[in-house]
Amino acid sequence: MKNKTCAYCNKEQPINKYYKATRQPDGYDYYCKECRKFNSLKSHRGGKRKPQCEIENCNTPNYALKMCKMHYERTRRTGTHTLKNYGRDSYNGQPYERVRENHLIRAYKITTEEYKEMAKHGCEICGKQELDHKKLHVDHDWNCCPVPKRNGKQYGYYKTCGQCIRGLLCDRCNGTVGLYEKGKLRDDYPDLQKIIIYVAKYNQIISDRMINDGKERKIR
Repeated sequence: MKNKTCAYCNKEQPINKYYKATRQPDGYDYYCKECRKFNSLKSHRGGKRKPQCEIENCNTPNYALKMCKMHYERTRRTGTHTLKNYGRDSYNGQPYERVRENHLIRAYKITTEEYKEMAKHGCEICGKQELDHKKLHVDHDWNCCPVPKRNGKQYGYYKTCGQCIRGLLCDRCNGTVGLYEKGKLRDDYPDLQKIIIYVAKYNQIISDRMINDGKERKIR
C-alpha cells in the first residue's frame, strides 16, 4: 500500500489514513485524518483569532486593510468608512432628495412627505426602523402591477397604478412576503401569522380602493 507523509505531523502513514481530495495531485488530502480532525475541531472552537477591525467601536474581525468586511466595502465604494456622505448627497448631478421624490412619484404615486409619514412606525411587519443609508421598501400588490419582463428578466422601469400600494417593509420582510405569495414560505417561519394578517388586511384595502374608483382588481 502506498504511503504518504502528513504535512502537519510529518509522519509517514498508509494512504488509507488520509481523506480523499480530488484537487490534490495524488487525490488525497495533505493532512492525515487525525490532523485534519484536530485542526477542524480547533477552528470550530475558536482557533487562531483574526485581529479586530481598527475602526473605532467595531469588534468585527479583520477582513482586509485592517478593516472588517463592512467597513472595507464601504470604503472601497465611497472612499470613506463613515456613513457621512454615503452616496446620498447627489445622484447624476442632482440632489438626492429630488431624485428620491421623483422615484416615489413615478413608481408609486406617493410624495416624500407621504413616505415619511408611513415610515414613522418602521416596517409594518417586524417594526424595524429605517436608517440613513437603508430605506424601507414601498410594498405593492404584484398581482396588480407586475414588473415588465423580457426573456425572463426585468425589462425597463416599472410603475404602479398607485392604488395597489401596501405598507413599508424592511429587506427581510419584503422578501418573505414575496415568498409567501408564491407559496414558497416555510410553515414554521416565525412571523408567518403577521405576514398573513398583513397581506389579508391590504387585500381588503386595495379592493375597497378599486371599488371606489370604479375599477376591478386584477388577480392572477
